[in-house]
Amino acid sequence: MAFVMDDMLFGLVGLVIIGLGARGMNTTHESGFVGWLSGLPKCVVGSLFSSEGGSNKLISSWLVALGVIFYLIWSIMENTWVDPGVYSVAVVLVSFGVGMGLLESSTN
Repeated sequence: MAFVMDDMLFGLVGLVIIGLGARGMNTTHESGFVGWLSGLPKCVVGSLFSSEGGSNKLISSWLVALGVIFYLIWSIMENTWVDPGVYSVAVVLVSFGVGMGLLESSTN
């Protein structure tokens, strides 16, 4: 592996975007970015095992989780993190899950 200037530029752009998002969340979220981040695991796990938000919210949470789990397990088992076929499956699961979750929250 070699260091490429493009990698550094991509990393810096990513950090700037994360910083802007954190700054925006500090103004819109009660406890700021750190509070949101610390409550994220409870929110994610809670939505996987509770139909409190409705069955669509439960299904959307599982679709996102299955997409991430599929990608991680496949990549670990095959010892490759770059595979367009795996991306295709994972992206479909995650995007449908996020889409369903957004639709469910917009109707409430």
